[in-house]
Amino acid sequence: MFTLWTLISLIISVIGTYVFYPNYSGNAFPFFMDIAVVLIFIPSTLILNSLIHQFIYFVIKKTTIKYICHLLFVLYGFYLFNQWFSNPPLQLKLLIYLSLIIISYIHFIISLSLKHVSKRAIEKLLPDFDD
Repeated sequence: MFTLWTLISLIISVIGTYVFYPNYSGNAFPFFMDIAVVLIFIPSTLILNSLIHQFIYFVIKKTTIKYICHLLFVLYGFYLFNQWFSNPPLQLKLLIYLSLIIISYIHFIISLSLKHVSKRAIEKLLPDFDD
């Protein structure tokens, strides 16, 4: 269940990020592009963000290195966000970025829950199974 969830999330988010990347040059319908960015591109990038955090969480075993990697990734994301949205004041950018990170972590928590539920279901079906 967890693997299927991760695979579907990865495929949908990569397609949504690639197809709906905002490109306003020569665009006859900029309002449609704005709607597509808000409804498809930003959620797709948030899911990719969550998947990268999952990768860090499951691959790196040492806790301090794991936290440092998470922190560096969040700071790099804010740097990219800051470069992309250069007009609003810093306080507004921080507020928006933190709200987006919270949304990304909701996907991360759902994924962790699915992993633990899947692991328990396998342990009930196969008591001698070691992960």
